[in-house]
Amino acid sequence: MFRRWRGWHTSPPPGFQASQRGMALIEVLVALLLLTVVATAFLAAMAGFRQGSVRSDLLQGAVTCASYVVERVRGGLTPIPDQPVDGNCDAVGWPNLSYRLVAMPGGGGEGSADPNSTWRAISVTVFPSSKHGIASAAIYELTTSASVTLH
Repeated sequence: MFRRWRGWHTSPPPGFQASQRGMALIEVLVALLLLTVVATAFLAAMAGFRQGSVRSDLLQGAVTCASYVVERVRGGLTPIPDQPVDGNCDAVGWPNLSYRLVAMPGGGGEGSADPNSTWRAISVTVFPSSKHGIASAAIYELTTSASVTLH
């Protein structure tokens, strides 16, 4: 009857030709290629997810830093500056972020540009420390009144 083929260490069964061996090799190579493509796509998706996660963390840090600066101004611990003031976000645990604090005309009077306006505004812009001052690199900007009570 038929002799069973027991692997590559024995001679191939009768009728098994070299072209069949070549086809089997091609099938294995195609399977490996497909596995590589799927694995690469999976790794690329994971890298994209991780990058989005890092961006989300930076945004959270930027919001925390801007809020901290605003509360310091409102609490009287940081004076309202005449010129833009640069600082870093180390105090809130984000050493890789920095900010720029700018005083702006507020409201009341004859409009927001009126120097006799009844209240002042501040703007805090947060950047990655490596790109400080580059407007297109700003992560977050907060503009609000410099005081909680408007007078």
